[in-house]
Order: sequence, then structure tokens, then C-alpha cells
Amino acid sequence: MTGDDAGALKLGILMATGLEAKPFIQGLDLERLRGFPCRIFSGPRVLLAVSGVGRKKTEAAVHVIAGAGVFAAINLGAAGATRRGIEEGTVFQAGQVIEYPGGGSEPVRFGTDTVGDIPACSLVTVDRAAVTEEERNELAGYGDLVDMEGSAFLRTCRQLGIPAHIFKYVSDTPDHASIPEILFRMYRLRDGFYRRMASEVLPMFFGQKPGSSHC
Repeated sequence: MTGDDAGALKLGILMATGLEAKPFIQGLDLERLRGFPCRIFSGPRVLLAVSGVGRKKTEAAVHVIAGAGVFAAINLGAAGATRRGIEEGTVFQAGQVIEYPGGGSEPVRFGTDTVGDIPACSLVTVDRAAVTEEERNELAGYGDLVDMEGSAFLRTCRQLGIPAHIFKYVSDTPDHASIPEILFRMYRLRDGFYRRMASEVLPMFFGQKPGSSHC
């Protein structure tokens, strides 16, 4: 469904941190709405939630934007590469999301909605940040990128019957093994990610009906 089809409904955007969201808030000229349990920003066609990091906060934020009325939801933001050979700044859409529980339990796999021709990847969602090369190596057999929101976003959207898309930019690789270094790269690459989304992805939801598929 596109913006034209949806009438008053908006496109829901969920991002984990204000650091990642700032170019979108400014570039889309969004205004802060008060009275919500997470930070919510609104414009004529977009409702953006800054959820905070982690699955529980993500689930709560999806319920907030769903209650406000959205025709689809997209999770945007940074993710780390689980292995070398994936370049910083590369933009992917998640074709598969793996919820990685650890502790010997079996991971849960989800298919996603995809749209356009941005390359697809496998995204692993974990409960704590994977920073060191050893931590990334443990996850590399499951997916290309790692985050802390994707599976909760997708699971909650599925429960609520909302089409769900995930787009990530690679902020860090096994060569970046400290939180300050990762945050710096998130900051350095965020504007380019916004421009890519604003020029290539968001118009697909507001113009002609995109050729989307559900995996």
C-alpha cells in the first residue's frame, strides 16, 4: 500500500537512537509530538519513533506508531558487519532476520517485506552489542549484519498486521572494536544514509505502487 492508497495513514519509521534519526528529523522537517512513552516526530506523510536500544523498547515503539495509524513501517539505522569484506557505509535491506537467543537455543528466522533493488542481507538481532571480533565471529554463521532491534520490530509488525521493511547502513566492521569508535562511525555515515533513503527508498512508498514482495 502506498501513501496515496492509505489516505490519512502515514509511513511509520522506527529508529533506535537520536544520533541516527537526526538527519531524518531535520531533512523531513518533522515536529516533536508530546505525550508518548518514546520520542515521536510527525510530518505530513511520516511518523518517526526514536525507540531506544533493545527489543523491549522497540516493541513498545511499534505499538505506539501502529496506534497512531500507519500503512507500513520501516526500521532504519546502523548495523555492524559480522565479518570482513562488508564495507562501511554499504546500505542493505534485510531479506531475512534471525533472532539470536544464545545459550545454545535455536535461533528464530523471519522473512521480511522487500522493495526496490537495494541489495538484501541477513540481519542477526542480539540482546547485547557485538563489538569484538570474537563476538562477531560467533554470529557470522547466522547473518551478515548484527543489530539489537530488527527481530523485535519485525515480530511486532507481523503481530499487528503491518507491512515491515528494514534498511541498514554498515557503521562498523570487525576492525572497529570499541563503542566510541562505533558511535563515531554511526555519526560520520548517517547523513549519507539519510540521503540514500530520501532519494531512493521513501519515494517508493509515496509515489507509484512499489513492486514489493513478502519473503
